[in-house]
Amino acid sequence: MSEAASEMRFSQNLIEHLPNQGFIINGADPITLSSAVVIGRVVAVSPGSAYALPDGRQDAARSVPVPFDSPDALWRVARVEIEIEAWFGDGPSPATLQVGAFVPHPAGLDGDAELEGLAKLGRLIVVLDPDRTYSWDEDVQVIARGGALLGDIDSSGAVGFPALGVESRRFVDDATVDDLKAAWSMSPESITIDVDMETGVLERS
Repeated sequence: MSEAASEMRFSQNLIEHLPNQGFIINGADPITLSSAVVIGRVVAVSPGSAYALPDGRQDAARSVPVPFDSPDALWRVARVEIEIEAWFGDGPSPATLQVGAFVPHPAGLDGDAELEGLAKLGRLIVVLDPDRTYSWDEDVQVIARGGALLGDIDSSGAVGFPALGVESRRFVDDATVDDLKAAWSMSPESITIDVDMETGVLERS
């Protein structure tokens, strides 16, 4: 996951990331926290994009694209193709979907180990960002919360998000795939959030 995972959070759990849940922020029009929540299996993994600091400068304001296997890469995004089992989003479900999996690691490595690990994930859950796209390929969907909302599913249907660390249990709140299906069939009322723009304190109602 990237530093974007530490953004201000309006949701309390995974269920609230379903795109049928609206949030009214400071009286504005309702927004959703995902474009879709997807259950599926990894069928292919390939290189996506990679970035490094120009000339190795730690004070550089922007990173620059480099080849995926460059030893200078400080972080990479792999292209992961998912065969879709369940689609919680607007419109009909596509048969497959490509997402970008964030794979940071120290410079000097080529990313092969990360690609192999992603290919072995099997069944997983992905929450898609509602707004962001990748400039290098708009067909590759962005995973929400800075890439952190890519989770695994065990044989009982229990969900976990390893990138969230100790927060994962609270975020999932014991939700299973069946719970997601049940929540998707409902029409929940919008949740109102009032944010104090000076202090960042928010209140839900």
